[in-house]
Amino acid sequence: MERRQFTFILIAILIVLFIWNPFSRRDRDQKIPPPRVTQEQAESMAEYISDYGQPPEEFVADMFARRDIVFIGESTKIKEQVEFIQSVIPHLYRAGVQILAMEHALRDDQLTIDDLITASVFDEKKARQILFNRYVMWGFQEYVDIFKAAWELNSRLSGNQGPFRILGVAVKQDWTVLKAQKDLKDQEVKRQILAYGMPSTFMADTLGSEVIDRGEKALVFCSIQQSFTRYQSKQYQENAQKEGYDEVRGAGNIIYDRIGSRAATVCLHLF
Repeated sequence: MERRQFTFILIAILIVLFIWNPFSRRDRDQKIPPPRVTQEQAESMAEYISDYGQPPEEFVADMFARRDIVFIGESTKIKEQVEFIQSVIPHLYRAGVQILAMEHALRDDQLTIDDLITASVFDEKKARQILFNRYVMWGFQEYVDIFKAAWELNSRLSGNQGPFRILGVAVKQDWTVLKAQKDLKDQEVKRQILAYGMPSTFMADTLGSEVIDRGEKALVFCSIQQSFTRYQSKQYQENAQKEGYDEVRGAGNIIYDRIGSRAATVCLHLF
């Protein structure tokens, strides 16, 4: 194969990896009307916030008084949302929650993650590698700094305090089977990409064995589509059905079906 042709194919595959998600596609012409809020509703909400409002970090931490699993859904690649996850870590620990589960880290890298955030010196190169192992185009500094925030907390703990943990809940995906753009329409190729398991099912199974079964609590940082608990995303389920998958629920839905109201969702806003 000529070098120029190889380079072109490589670039095409990288672009596909960056934008392709078989479960979240929608019609680009689809318009979502903004919600209508009356003056009375606006005043009522403002009064409620004035009477009961909390700093967001405290609000999330306080949810664990009644919940075991809280999914916090991000829109992805929004700086302020990821920085919020960094800031909430100390509040979680004070509330007795010692686990942050991350969709951006592989379960296979758990030993590396544990070593990273309990080491005497923070290794940023190792943190980046954890992110790259999950997804080669995901090297954003703010996500690296989540690991650093956990390390900073652990470095301040006394010897009799258990460490804060970051739990990898992502399943490995084999993108090497993609050889051309047409492969994305090949059902067999797509099943090879997901040969190690469905992301939503794997995430839910990991949370079940590592958190619920052990009587622990965890904040789960993931995409909005995976964070829904009671809400059913018709779009996500229809796309999963079109792809021919047996499981069409997101991880949050699966966990909610197992533990009910002990699971909840927080969605981070866009603005």
